[in-house]
Amino acid sequence: MTDTTYHDYSPGDEGPARTGNWIKDHWRGALGLAPSFWINLVALGLLFNFLATFFAESDIETIEGTAYIGLSIFAFGLAWGVWAIVGTWRSAGFHKARGGSEVAAGFTRFLCFMNGLSLVVTVAQYAPVIVQAGNFVVGEDIGEPASIYADGTSLYFDGMIRVGDTGRFQEALNAAGSSLKEVRLTSSGGRIYEATQMADLISARGLDTYVDDHCESACTFMFLAGQKRQVSPNAGLGSGPIDWREAM
Repeated sequence: MTDTTYHDYSPGDEGPARTGNWIKDHWRGALGLAPSFWINLVALGLLFNFLATFFAESDIETIEGTAYIGLSIFAFGLAWGVWAIVGTWRSAGFHKARGGSEVAAGFTRFLCFMNGLSLVVTVAQYAPVIVQAGNFVVGEDIGEPASIYADGTSLYFDGMIRVGDTGRFQEALNAAGSSLKEVRLTSSGGRIYEATQMADLISARGLDTYVDDHCESACTFMFLAGQKRQVSPNAGLGSGPIDWREAM
């Protein structure tokens, strides 16, 4: 008869038998300490860091695409980290019973603890960024949509710079045609990525920029892109401190 009761492995046990499923066997501690540590924790960790860096530095055209990539990397990294650390920790617990060194097992568990602590700190550090990326994915952003419209020779941008404003700005430029001469700005800032993209459009068209009321933070990228730049006598212009939430 098959014993289906829960088995609490004692320090003298060699651990669960291998099933042939590498992922499952590692998680249960069925793999030896060497493959658990050197392959699943160290080698795969280095590979993941390489791939994460590659995708993070890749040229992604939209901030939404950047958010999707960032969330995917974060989710995969968190799942891998927990799997690798827990499996290696469990394998270390069976290492002595399998004929291995107790010192090696203890040191490995210490390294697992330090890796786990590092994982927790990393998650806490990047949690606000991940939340912000999640907002991008579901279509939420800071503030109300800016008012972007053309009137004669002027194109007006009034409001916070949000995700997707570059497309709206481009449409307004196309609708205004060749009669457009200047861009009049009123903004407290917003998304730096969008601001720099719109600044490129302003520069490419050779348009002047004018600040009616205030142009702060990310808005200054757009202002400085003007061929001729003017500020109303009572207007405010300045870069100020940039919030991490605007950098995306």
